Amino acid sequence: MVPKFTIPVEQLGPPNENGDQLFRFRILSQDRNRISPYSTLFIIESSGQIYPLKSVSRYNVSSSVINVYWDTPSIYNTGSAAVGASVLHNHESEWKVHDSDIFVSWNGGSYEYVGRSRDNSFSIVVQQSATTARVVGQIANYPPKKLSIFEIFDTGTITL
Repeated sequence: MVPKFTIPVEQLGPPNENGDQLFRFRILSQDRNRISPYSTLFIIESSGQIYPLKSVSRYNVSSSVINVYWDTPSIYNTGSAAVGASVLHNHESEWKVHDSDIFVSWNGGSYEYVGRSRDNSFSIVVQQSATTARVVGQIANYPPKKLSIFEIFDTGTITL
């Protein structure tokens, strides 16, 4: 009989830019003395990490910092571009905890990656010459790249 195992979607690492998981494995003997070589690389579609249900974001601005807060979604694979049924994460002991990538656009310019958060909040130091900012958060992906299939929230334009 071939052993079978399941990895819950909330325990997977960040997907690639298509929302897919790149996966390979090794087999370890029961006595832990022998290890197989790595398997070939498999690509697994991960509909549980794309098109998250959008969250309402909140923010406050001081003279030099933007603090953004949001709720990590539990439901994924929503929206017109998603195929199949929505996926509900159970999150088990870690209620709604996922890494999120944060991007900011200063004065209407292009978005830049500013960091990754495991919490539902992030603080951004305001650029000296900035008069407006727009902050977008999305499900973490590798490498970090702003893509609409992962978007969790968008603050809209913030006047500084």
